[in-house]
Amino acid sequence: MAISDKTRKRLWANSGGLCAICKTRLLKELKPEDKHSIVGDECHIVARATC
Repeated sequence: MAISDKTRKRLWANSGGLCAICKTRLLKELKPEDKHSIVGDECHIVARATC
């Protein structure tokens, strides 16, 4: 199932640009010789238990 654009925008806004697990910044400054700037992936994180 694909992630909708609305969900994608909320995910990035809520994450503050950080990985949910290790807190690494997901946005990097590009150098002129770089062709890609993707340093993170979106995935579904499911809790072990719910309240």
